[in-house]
Amino acid sequence: MYLDAAVSREPRVCVHHWSWLDVIRGGVNWAELRQHSRCWLRLESPGKDWAVEQALLQRGAEGSLEPCFESWTTDEVGSMTAQPGLIVAQAQWWLGWRKVLQEIRDALATRAPHVICSSPPEEVAILFHKHACQERLEAAGVACPAASSVITGGYEEIREMMERPAGAWRRLFLKPCHGSSASGVVALEVSPHRGIQARTTVEMQDAPSGGVKLFNRRQLQRYTDPAEVKRLCDHVTRHRAYVQQWVPKAGWQGLRMDLRVVVIAGGARHVVPRLSEAPMTNLQLGGRRGDAAQLREHMGEEAWQRLLATAEGAAAAFPASLHVSLDIAPTSGFRRFLVLEANAFGDFLPDLLWEGRETYDWELEAMLTQVSTSGA
Repeated sequence: MYLDAAVSREPRVCVHHWSWLDVIRGGVNWAELRQHSRCWLRLESPGKDWAVEQALLQRGAEGSLEPCFESWTTDEVGSMTAQPGLIVAQAQWWLGWRKVLQEIRDALATRAPHVICSSPPEEVAILFHKHACQERLEAAGVACPAASSVITGGYEEIREMMERPAGAWRRLFLKPCHGSSASGVVALEVSPHRGIQARTTVEMQDAPSGGVKLFNRRQLQRYTDPAEVKRLCDHVTRHRAYVQQWVPKAGWQGLRMDLRVVVIAGGARHVVPRLSEAPMTNLQLGGRRGDAAQLREHMGEEAWQRLLATAEGAAAAFPASLHVSLDIAPTSGFRRFLVLEANAFGDFLPDLLWEGRETYDWELEAMLTQVSTSGA
């Protein structure tokens, strides 16, 4: 709806929509795009549509996963019904997603090579694999919190890191590699006085047939029983996860803060301060938006420009993507800015303006500029 509204403000552009189910099931004739001499393809998030998730899980079941990760057969996926909030077999889902993205890339290369992708499939696949994404950022010299390799030993492997003599890992985030919007994330900390504590979006439910189902909840769950924390972490790591060091964030207005920055055509265009009392600042978990202009005045122009430069440097690690959305943590006194994550589809910021324009307005302008200069 918001993209269509932006298009309505730009008379040189028309839009045609394809559903993800049509794409996954091979119902799109990519050669039709040859009739358009100047054409962009915009990939949207597959969202939370159960039919789409089922199709991707079934495609992922055709691949092979390490035994330590949860997987479902095509028959099991086909017999399931939608369960709101259920965390599906995420590593398997990503395998299916990667296959579909590769098919789009191959189809365009052979049937419509003139088409420009605003989010190239090969980069989207990496942006949906948080661990691989962090490796790419670090290889490009981008400052990120320290991170582990992918966890294959469950809770015992995590505790071994937390008990190292240096103590740098006493507080960490356990992050599923393929989740979004804090799905499955666990803020884990241990202290001599309070013991172990986990705060998370995840609610565990015993399945009637045995085992445990994980559900995302908008209300953060708190686990303090060591056995329950172990059970939680063991099941989250079954979806392929890694740990990232919990970096103390700068405070503002009495709350913790991180920043969503959208970079479009190489320029940082939108900055959203996200404020919360909780470790996760996501707006759907009770975080609130701060005012970017007020924050800019508070932190000072030098720090503000370093923030924008950090975001633009991180986005440059994905040079073929028209837009990349960064989650960035400022440290105390705004001395450093650490990139927590990069996102392919984090540009949906309804009614949030930057220099009088929404994100989609900036993206359409960049598309038209590139088309006119490239002659595509």
